[in-house]
Amino acid sequence: KPGGGLFVHIFAHKSSPYHFEVKDETDWMARYFFSGGTMPSLDLLLYFQQHLTIQQQWYVNGCHYSRTLEAWLKKQDKFRRHIMPIFAEVRGGWTPAAGASWRSHT
Repeated sequence: KPGGGLFVHIFAHKSSPYHFEVKDETDWMARYFFSGGTMPSLDLLLYFQQHLTIQQQWYVNGCHYSRTLEAWLKKQDKFRRHIMPIFAEVRGGWTPAAGASWRSHT
């Protein structure tokens, strides 16, 4: 819409965009969390200003997100017996390796 605005909140790599591609069994993040996704770089949207113009951009380090992940992990541990059946249904089974991978993400 002419004159409209858009706020974009994204996780970004400081310098290099990359695709989350599953290359082998160790690519848990690409397979289960960001499948088909791209990690943009901080400046990536600056290259796409044909229809929208960036008026302001700022960077926030990850310390607040880190606190969020710690809170998620505490809740996951507290409600483990309730959420494991959900994880098993969604992921097609819950193994110790899958659990370790999930914990390492959070």
